[in-house]
Amino acid sequence: CKPCPEGYYCFLNSTDYLDKPCPVGHYCPANTERPDQFPCSPGTFNPAEKQTNKTACLSSTFTPAFCPNGTYSNQTGLVKSSDCSQCLPGYYCNGFASAKTLCPEGFYCPNGTGHDWQACPSGSYSNIKGLRTSLECNSFIGSICPAGHYCPEGTDYPIGCPAGSYQDLTNMKDCKDCPAGYYCYGNTTYYTPNSCPEGFYCPENTTDPNQYPCPPGTFNNKTEQTVLGSCLPCIPGKYCQGTGNINPTSYCSAGWYCTGGALESQNDCTVGHYCPVGTSEPLPCSNGTFSPNTNLASESECSACTGGFYCNGTGLIAVSGPCD
Repeated sequence: CKPCPEGYYCFLNSTDYLDKPCPVGHYCPANTERPDQFPCSPGTFNPAEKQTNKTACLSSTFTPAFCPNGTYSNQTGLVKSSDCSQCLPGYYCNGFASAKTLCPEGFYCPNGTGHDWQACPSGSYSNIKGLRTSLECNSFIGSICPAGHYCPEGTDYPIGCPAGSYQDLTNMKDCKDCPAGYYCYGNTTYYTPNSCPEGFYCPENTTDPNQYPCPPGTFNNKTEQTVLGSCLPCIPGKYCQGTGNINPTSYCSAGWYCTGGALESQNDCTVGHYCPVGTSEPLPCSNGTFSPNTNLASESECSACTGGFYCNGTGLIAVSGPCD
């Protein structure tokens, strides 16, 4: 017997082969016994007869075409694109695939979806695969984005508002800026309970009540302050040590004086003067007295003018001269 030639098939006891061309969707090497013996692989089709080898299903003049995007096939021997199965709702199909794939989280896939998944609308989310319509993004399968969170398109799980922002509404795609005078932790739904505390100020987008303390030498005894200028210079005669002062730390110590905005009891009382507790400017020793020393705490520490000398004026550091 003669070998059955390429491009044809020959049943047992065949007397001729010309009436048995290899059918579309298949290829027939030499000695092919049946028309369905060598089908093109799943997900492809071949519209030409008399194909001789597997390359006809991959690349040649008669390259088999992939199923169109949004369809698939798990069958062999397809002849035309309409033989491909349309992708079912809840799935997507690449066209060249031999099976459908569940629609990914955060998206929905209507009938015939290819790679063009539809994102769940802004303000909704879904962490479940296989959604079929946008309504399922807001159903028991998906959900409306909760307050304190935001859900841009395609969200598979609500995203918490970052610190410095808030969201008091549901079904939103972004968060609002935390207003000046308040602070907002992450996932904040309402900012109104979070008044900026005394000793601090809170510009827009403040993330923590202690983020912006009043600097040393200042204080602030009011809430909901918004700018650095809300921190007042320390009162003359007092000092404001450290940061975040609600009130001045204390009165300036005896023997020192504190001008406005003092960080601490840092200025020595000058010679010829005395400084009781809470002094903002040194007080001069009175007429008839003097002092060459610093840090006097009271007027009684000023020295009386030495006998035989006179002290004319105030704030003297030494006697004025001998008496005539």
